[in-house]
Amino acid sequence: MRTKSPLFLLPLVAVTIAALSGCAGSGAAGSSMPSAVSAQSPIGFPDLQGGAKAGVIYLGNGSSIDVFKIGRYNKPERTITDCLSGVTGEAVDGSGNLYEANAGGGSCGERVEVFAPGASTPFRSYGQGGYYGPIYDALGIAVSKKGALYVADGCCSYGTGYNLQGVVVYPPGGTSPSGYLYLPNYARPFFVALDAKGDVFVSNIVTSGHGAVFEFAGGSRNASNLGLQNLGNVAGIVFDDKGNLLVADWTNGAVDVYPPGSTTYSRQIKIPTEPIGLAFTKNYKQVLVTSNQSYAAFQVVDYASGKIVRTVEKGCGCGGYGIAVSPAAFK
Repeated sequence: MRTKSPLFLLPLVAVTIAALSGCAGSGAAGSSMPSAVSAQSPIGFPDLQGGAKAGVIYLGNGSSIDVFKIGRYNKPERTITDCLSGVTGEAVDGSGNLYEANAGGGSCGERVEVFAPGASTPFRSYGQGGYYGPIYDALGIAVSKKGALYVADGCCSYGTGYNLQGVVVYPPGGTSPSGYLYLPNYARPFFVALDAKGDVFVSNIVTSGHGAVFEFAGGSRNASNLGLQNLGNVAGIVFDDKGNLLVADWTNGAVDVYPPGSTTYSRQIKIPTEPIGLAFTKNYKQVLVTSNQSYAAFQVVDYASGKIVRTVEKGCGCGGYGIAVSPAAFK
Protein backbone atom coordinates (compact mmCIF):
# COMPACT_ATOMS: atom_id res chain seq x y z
CA MET A 1 0.00 0.00 0.00
CA ARG A 2 1.21 3.48 -0.82
CA THR A 3 2.60 5.50 2.08
CA LYS A 4 2.29 9.28 2.31
CA SER A 5 5.26 11.51 3.05
CA PRO A 6 5.77 12.51 6.71
CA LEU A 7 3.82 15.60 7.77
CA PHE A 8 4.02 17.82 10.79
CA LEU A 9 1.82 16.95 13.76
CA LEU A 10 -1.42 18.58 14.70
CA PRO A 11 -1.66 19.01 18.49
CA LEU A 12 -4.70 16.75 18.39
CA VAL A 13 -4.95 15.94 22.05
CA ALA A 14 -4.93 19.60 23.08
CA VAL A 15 -7.50 20.49 20.44
CA THR A 16 -9.76 17.59 21.39
CA ILE A 17 -9.65 18.19 25.13
CA ALA A 18 -10.07 21.93 24.72
CA ALA A 19 -13.22 21.39 22.69
CA LEU A 20 -14.57 18.88 25.18
CA SER A 21 -13.76 20.88 28.28
CA GLY A 22 -15.79 23.76 26.92
CA CYS A 23 -18.80 21.68 27.87
CA ALA A 24 -17.26 19.73 30.69
CA GLY A 25 -16.93 22.53 33.18
CA SER A 26 -13.64 20.98 34.41
CA GLY A 27 -11.32 20.28 33.02
CA ALA A 28 7.85 -1.45 24.91
CA ALA A 29 7.43 -4.46 23.75
CA GLY A 30 4.48 -6.73 24.50
CA SER A 31 2.86 -9.99 23.63
CA SER A 32 0.99 -10.66 20.40
CA MET A 33 -2.43 -9.10 19.91
CA PRO A 34 -5.55 -10.97 21.06
CA SER A 35 -7.98 -12.13 18.40
CA ALA A 36 -10.61 -9.67 17.25
CA VAL A 37 -14.24 -9.42 16.20
CA SER A 38 -16.27 -11.65 13.92
CA ALA A 39 -17.61 -10.65 10.53
CA GLN A 40 -21.14 -10.60 11.96
CA SER A 41 -20.32 -7.81 14.39
CA PRO A 42 -20.76 -4.06 13.75
CA ILE A 43 -17.02 -3.71 13.64
CA GLY A 44 -15.36 -0.65 15.13
CA PHE A 45 -17.85 -0.22 17.94
CA PRO A 46 -17.45 -3.70 18.41
CA ASP A 47 -19.28 -6.98 18.96
CA LEU A 48 -22.89 -6.06 19.71
CA GLN A 49 -24.51 -9.45 20.15
CA GLY A 50 -26.19 -10.59 23.37
CA GLY A 51 -25.90 -8.45 26.49
CA ALA A 52 -28.43 -5.92 27.77
CA LYS A 53 -32.01 -6.03 26.49
CA ALA A 54 -32.50 -2.26 26.31
CA GLY A 55 -31.91 -0.65 22.93
CA VAL A 56 -29.94 2.47 23.81
CA ILE A 57 -27.41 4.86 22.30
CA TYR A 58 -24.51 6.20 24.35
CA LEU A 59 -23.34 9.70 23.38
CA GLY A 60 -20.06 11.08 24.72
CA ASN A 61 -20.91 14.64 25.67
CA GLY A 62 -18.04 16.47 27.36
CA SER A 63 -18.11 15.53 31.05
CA SER A 64 -21.00 13.09 30.70
CA ILE A 65 -22.52 10.29 28.66
CA ASP A 66 -26.09 10.83 27.53
CA VAL A 67 -28.15 7.66 27.19
CA PHE A 68 -30.92 7.77 24.57
CA LYS A 69 -33.49 5.06 23.94
CA ILE A 70 -33.31 3.97 20.32
CA GLY A 71 -35.73 6.08 18.26
CA ARG A 72 -36.50 8.41 21.19
CA TYR A 73 -34.22 11.36 20.76
CA ASN A 74 -36.10 14.30 22.31
CA LYS A 75 -34.09 14.00 25.51
CA PRO A 76 -31.74 11.48 27.12
CA GLU A 77 -33.25 8.72 29.22
CA ARG A 78 -30.48 9.30 31.74
CA THR A 79 -26.98 10.78 32.04
CA ILE A 80 -23.81 9.15 33.35
CA THR A 81 -21.38 11.54 35.03
CA ASP A 82 -19.37 9.50 37.55
CA CYS A 83 -15.61 9.89 37.09
CA LEU A 84 -15.94 11.40 33.61
CA SER A 85 -14.06 14.30 32.03
CA GLY A 86 -13.42 14.76 28.33
CA VAL A 87 -15.34 11.71 27.09
CA THR A 88 -14.03 10.83 23.62
CA GLY A 89 -14.20 7.25 22.33
CA GLU A 90 -16.82 4.69 23.32
CA ALA A 91 -17.42 1.00 22.69
CA VAL A 92 -19.77 -1.77 23.83
CA ASP A 93 -18.77 -5.40 24.35
CA GLY A 94 -20.76 -8.58 23.76
CA SER A 95 -22.25 -8.45 27.26
CA GLY A 96 -23.50 -4.91 26.76
CA ASN A 97 -20.86 -3.28 28.97
CA LEU A 98 -20.02 0.30 28.01
CA TYR A 99 -16.36 1.34 27.68
CA GLU A 100 -15.55 5.05 27.63
CA ALA A 101 -12.28 6.87 27.08
CA ASN A 102 -11.69 9.53 29.71
CA ALA A 103 -9.39 11.90 27.84
CA GLY A 104 -9.90 14.96 30.02
CA GLY A 105 -8.32 13.57 33.15
CA GLY A 106 -10.23 15.01 36.10
CA SER A 107 -10.38 13.12 39.39
CA CYS A 108 -9.94 9.72 37.74
CA GLY A 109 -7.17 10.62 35.32
CA GLU A 110 -6.75 9.65 31.70
CA ARG A 111 -8.07 6.12 31.48
CA VAL A 112 -10.88 3.89 30.25
CA GLU A 113 -13.88 3.25 32.50
CA VAL A 114 -16.28 0.29 32.09
CA PHE A 115 -19.97 0.48 33.03
CA ALA A 116 -22.35 -2.48 33.28
CA PRO A 117 -25.67 -2.15 31.40
CA GLY A 118 -27.89 0.32 33.26
CA ALA A 119 -25.16 1.31 35.72
CA SER A 120 -23.93 4.82 36.45
CA THR A 121 -20.75 3.84 38.31
CA PRO A 122 -17.82 2.03 36.62
CA PHE A 123 -16.90 -1.47 37.80
CA ARG A 124 -13.52 -1.63 36.04
CA SER A 125 -10.80 0.76 34.92
CA TYR A 126 -7.89 0.49 32.49
CA GLY A 127 -4.93 2.77 33.12
CA GLN A 128 -3.81 4.08 36.48
CA GLY A 129 -4.77 7.67 35.77
CA GLY A 130 -2.56 10.75 35.75
CA TYR A 131 0.69 11.21 33.88
CA TYR A 132 2.34 8.00 35.08
CA GLY A 133 -0.27 5.41 34.14
CA PRO A 134 -0.19 3.02 31.14
CA ILE A 135 -2.55 5.43 29.35
CA TYR A 136 -1.82 9.13 28.99
CA ASP A 137 -4.54 10.41 26.61
CA ALA A 138 -7.29 7.84 26.05
CA LEU A 139 -9.02 8.73 22.78
CA GLY A 140 -10.66 6.17 20.48
CA ILE A 141 -11.31 2.62 21.71
CA ALA A 142 -12.49 -0.71 20.33
CA VAL A 143 -13.25 -4.05 21.98
CA SER A 144 -12.89 -7.46 20.33
CA LYS A 145 -15.39 -10.31 20.53
CA LYS A 146 -13.22 -12.03 23.13
CA GLY A 147 -12.90 -8.86 25.18
CA ALA A 148 -9.49 -7.51 24.16
CA LEU A 149 -9.38 -3.73 24.49
CA TYR A 150 -7.58 -1.39 22.05
CA VAL A 151 -7.00 2.20 23.23
CA ALA A 152 -5.67 5.00 21.02
CA ASP A 153 -3.19 6.91 23.18
CA GLY A 154 -2.55 10.41 21.88
CA CYS A 155 0.71 11.12 23.60
CA CYS A 156 3.07 9.48 26.00
CA SER A 157 3.00 6.49 28.29
CA TYR A 158 5.55 7.53 30.88
CA GLY A 159 4.88 4.56 33.13
CA THR A 160 6.31 2.24 30.46
CA GLY A 161 9.33 4.38 29.66
CA TYR A 162 8.22 4.71 26.04
CA ASN A 163 6.87 7.64 24.08
CA LEU A 164 3.64 6.14 22.81
CA GLN A 165 1.71 7.51 19.87
CA GLY A 166 -0.35 4.52 18.93
CA VAL A 167 -2.55 1.87 20.50
CA VAL A 168 -2.35 0.25 23.92
CA VAL A 169 -3.58 -3.38 23.86
CA TYR A 170 -5.18 -5.06 26.89
CA PRO A 171 -5.92 -8.81 26.93
CA PRO A 172 -9.42 -10.15 27.69
CA GLY A 173 -10.10 -9.71 31.40
CA GLY A 174 -6.72 -8.10 32.07
CA THR A 175 -6.08 -4.52 33.16
CA SER A 176 -2.35 -4.52 32.44
CA PRO A 177 -1.22 -3.93 28.82
CA SER A 178 -0.22 -6.95 26.77
CA GLY A 179 1.30 -4.94 23.94
CA TYR A 180 1.70 -1.60 22.13
CA LEU A 181 1.13 -0.73 18.48
CA TYR A 182 3.24 2.24 17.44
CA LEU A 183 2.41 4.74 14.72
CA PRO A 184 5.09 6.66 12.78
CA ASN A 185 6.55 9.52 14.81
CA TYR A 186 4.68 12.11 12.72
CA ALA A 187 1.26 10.57 13.41
CA ARG A 188 -1.28 11.11 16.18
CA PRO A 189 -4.00 8.48 16.74
CA PHE A 190 -7.64 9.38 17.26
CA PHE A 191 -10.17 6.57 16.67
CA VAL A 192 -9.74 2.79 16.41
CA ALA A 193 -11.64 0.11 14.46
CA LEU A 194 -11.28 -3.63 13.86
CA ASP A 195 -12.11 -5.33 10.59
CA ALA A 196 -13.54 -8.83 10.04
CA LYS A 197 -10.04 -10.36 10.05
CA GLY A 198 -9.12 -8.70 13.32
CA ASP A 199 -6.74 -6.17 11.79
CA VAL A 200 -6.45 -2.93 13.75
CA PHE A 201 -7.09 0.41 12.03
CA VAL A 202 -6.27 3.83 13.49
CA SER A 203 -7.28 7.27 12.23
CA ASN A 204 -4.81 10.16 12.33
CA ILE A 205 -5.02 13.93 12.01
CA VAL A 206 -2.15 16.11 10.76
CA THR A 207 -1.69 19.87 10.46
CA SER A 208 -1.84 20.02 6.67
CA GLY A 209 -5.50 18.99 6.66
CA HIS A 210 -4.71 15.70 4.95
CA GLY A 211 -5.50 12.95 7.42
CA ALA A 212 -4.68 9.28 7.17
CA VAL A 213 -5.79 5.84 8.29
CA PHE A 214 -3.19 3.28 9.37
CA GLU A 215 -3.53 -0.50 9.45
CA PHE A 216 -1.80 -3.12 11.61
CA ALA A 217 -2.38 -6.18 9.42
CA GLY A 218 -2.24 -9.83 10.38
CA GLY A 219 -1.12 -9.24 13.96
CA SER A 220 1.75 -7.01 12.83
CA ARG A 221 2.99 -4.22 15.05
CA ASN A 222 4.18 -2.23 12.04
CA ALA A 223 1.73 0.41 10.84
CA SER A 224 0.91 0.74 7.15
CA ASN A 225 -0.61 3.93 5.76
CA LEU A 226 -3.62 2.97 3.61
CA GLY A 227 -2.95 5.99 1.40
CA LEU A 228 -6.61 7.03 1.26
CA GLN A 229 -7.17 9.89 -1.15
CA ASN A 230 -9.20 13.10 -0.77
CA LEU A 231 -9.13 13.13 3.03
CA GLY A 232 -9.15 16.22 5.19
CA ASN A 233 -8.82 15.94 8.97
CA VAL A 234 -10.21 12.56 9.97
CA ALA A 235 -11.83 11.24 13.13
CA GLY A 236 -14.17 8.25 13.50
CA ILE A 237 -13.74 5.06 11.46
CA VAL A 238 -15.99 2.00 11.24
CA PHE A 239 -16.58 -0.96 8.91
CA ASP A 240 -19.90 -2.03 7.46
CA ASP A 241 -20.96 -5.65 6.89
CA LYS A 242 -19.48 -5.62 3.34
CA GLY A 243 -16.03 -4.61 4.53
CA ASN A 244 -16.34 -0.99 3.36
CA LEU A 245 -14.42 1.46 5.54
CA LEU A 246 -16.32 4.58 6.62
CA VAL A 247 -14.18 7.59 7.56
CA ALA A 248 -15.49 10.75 9.25
CA ASP A 249 -13.85 13.63 7.36
CA TRP A 250 -14.64 16.65 9.47
CA THR A 251 -12.75 19.12 7.26
CA ASN A 252 -14.90 18.30 4.23
CA GLY A 253 -18.14 17.73 6.15
CA ALA A 254 -18.62 14.16 4.95
CA VAL A 255 -18.42 10.49 5.75
CA ASP A 256 -16.33 8.87 3.01
CA VAL A 257 -17.00 5.23 2.09
CA TYR A 258 -13.95 3.28 0.85
CA PRO A 259 -14.45 -0.20 -0.69
CA PRO A 260 -12.06 -2.97 0.43
CA GLY A 261 -8.59 -2.41 -1.03
CA SER A 262 -9.49 0.94 -2.62
CA THR A 263 -7.73 4.23 -1.89
CA THR A 264 -10.55 6.33 -3.39
CA TYR A 265 -14.02 6.55 -1.90
CA SER A 266 -16.99 5.12 -3.78
CA ARG A 267 -19.42 7.64 -2.31
CA GLN A 268 -19.74 10.43 0.23
CA ILE A 269 -22.40 10.98 2.83
CA LYS A 270 -22.55 14.72 3.28
CA ILE A 271 -22.94 15.93 6.86
CA PRO A 272 -23.79 19.64 7.43
CA THR A 273 -21.88 19.64 10.72
CA GLU A 274 -18.33 18.49 11.42
CA PRO A 275 -18.58 14.66 11.71
CA ILE A 276 -16.60 12.97 14.46
CA GLY A 277 -17.79 9.61 15.83
CA LEU A 278 -19.49 6.79 13.88
CA ALA A 279 -21.60 3.80 14.89
CA PHE A 280 -24.03 1.53 13.08
CA THR A 281 -27.51 0.64 14.31
CA LYS A 282 -30.53 -1.27 13.02
CA ASN A 283 -28.42 -4.01 11.43
CA TYR A 284 -26.38 -1.59 9.31
CA LYS A 285 -29.48 0.21 8.01
CA GLN A 286 -28.60 3.39 9.88
CA VAL A 287 -25.32 5.04 10.77
CA LEU A 288 -25.05 7.51 13.65
CA VAL A 289 -22.68 10.44 13.17
CA THR A 290 -21.68 12.70 16.05
CA SER A 291 -21.02 16.37 15.49
CA ASN A 292 -18.38 18.89 16.49
CA GLN A 293 -21.00 21.64 16.48
CA SER A 294 -22.94 22.87 19.50
CA TYR A 295 -26.40 22.72 17.93
CA ALA A 296 -26.34 19.09 16.81
CA ALA A 297 -25.28 16.21 19.03
CA PHE A 298 -25.58 13.56 16.32
CA GLN A 299 -27.18 12.78 12.98
CA VAL A 300 -29.20 9.65 12.20
CA VAL A 301 -28.44 8.70 8.59
CA ASP A 302 -30.13 6.15 6.33
CA TYR A 303 -27.06 4.25 5.17
CA ALA A 304 -28.40 3.06 1.81
CA SER A 305 -29.50 6.50 0.59
CA GLY A 306 -27.11 8.66 2.62
CA LYS A 307 -30.01 10.88 3.69
CA ILE A 308 -30.18 12.37 7.17
CA VAL A 309 -33.43 11.21 8.76
CA ARG A 310 -33.00 12.89 12.14
CA THR A 311 -30.84 15.57 13.73
CA VAL A 312 -30.61 15.23 17.49
CA GLU A 313 -30.07 18.65 18.98
CA LYS A 314 -28.80 19.47 22.42
CA GLY A 315 -28.04 22.66 24.28
CA CYS A 316 -24.79 21.73 26.02
CA GLY A 317 -22.73 23.90 23.68
CA CYS A 318 -20.18 21.28 22.64
CA GLY A 319 -21.82 18.73 20.35
CA GLY A 320 -20.85 15.08 20.62
CA TYR A 321 -17.74 12.95 20.11
CA GLY A 322 -17.78 9.22 20.80
CA ILE A 323 -20.90 7.17 20.22
CA ALA A 324 -21.81 3.52 20.75
CA VAL A 325 -24.97 1.43 20.81
CA SER A 326 -26.21 -1.41 22.99
CA PRO A 327 -26.68 -4.89 21.48
CA ALA A 328 -30.45 -4.46 21.24
CA ALA A 329 -30.08 -1.12 19.45
CA PHE A 330 -28.11 -2.76 16.68
CA LYS A 331 -30.80 -5.31 15.82
